Amino acid sequence: MPVTKRKSDGALKAVSKRVKTSEPTGTLLSEDELHEMTKEDLIQYTLQLQAEFAALPKPKVPSAEEIEKKAEKAQDMLIRGIEKQMKWTPSCKTGKAKFTYDGTVLNETIFQEMLGLPASHTKKMFKISVGYFMDNVGEPTGSVRYNTLRITSADINVRWSPEDGTFKVSGAYGL
Repeated sequence: MPVTKRKSDGALKAVSKRVKTSEPTGTLLSEDELHEMTKEDLIQYTLQLQAEFAALPKPKVPSAEEIEKKAEKAQDMLIRGIEKQMKWTPSCKTGKAKFTYDGTVLNETIFQEMLGLPASHTKKMFKISVGYFMDNVGEPTGSVRYNTLRITSADINVRWSPEDGTFKVSGAYGL
């Protein structure tokens, strides 16, 4: 027997909760309508709008402890991501093997805390010395047969895109 789909009865489905909370319950008035209103009506309308505004969900601001925890987690992921790329290639002998790590953080303050940057830092593309990187983030190492791979570039390139919260860290490694 063939399967048939149940037909809709034409009734409207319930609107999702997100849509219900984002729509204002009051009506927006034009400038002419506002000029025609009495003082008492304007006060009531203003109080109604203030109550609606107060009922909207507030964005959560992370505390300093949360920022620090998230920055440490992002540092660990950054180090592990670089270490996964540190594999033996013939260019490791000369220290010219390249690594590139792409990551995402939710907040610019987490990004600044992760790299140990000051709060006033606003550059989107910059270089960090290897010593500064190792002091503030950590030292990624990779092991090969009888030796250890380390970062060999003098500077590490960082690109930060605050619009979408992504960053890219690149440099060179070798023996």
